[in-house]
Amino acid sequence: LILKEKVEIKVLDINTTDSISLLDIPGIGPFYAGHIIEYRERLGGYRSMNQLEELYKMDSSRLYKIIPYLSLEDSTITKINLNTIEFKALLRHPYVDYETAKKILNLRSKLGKYAGLYQLQKDSILSDSLFRKMEPYLKVD
Repeated sequence: LILKEKVEIKVLDINTTDSISLLDIPGIGPFYAGHIIEYRERLGGYRSMNQLEELYKMDSSRLYKIIPYLSLEDSTITKINLNTIEFKALLRHPYVDYETAKKILNLRSKLGKYAGLYQLQKDSILSDSLFRKMEPYLKVD
């Protein structure tokens, strides 16, 4: 009779953990640990575990294995102020490509400043799907 030792799973908050702690998760080595943290910084924080699927070379089987070790307790998001952000800083966000950044800042120049996020949709700057993805990361002050 072989008794298996019960292993307790340590769950890490994806928005507050560091890359060293991520290495304790089976299936995450230095490559993925670094990418998870770097992507979190570029995003401004994860809002959903599904965003891990957006990581370079992340496949569903790996994601399925690591999800039990991760939680999303701290949903604090760093927001981009559309009225003060500079082009290069905006371009660093993973959801913003060169053309989108140009459109956002050109409209800001035309308007003087954004009154509300709705202006990104009204003037067809962002598609509806891109707007839904980006909205949690945007603000106007």
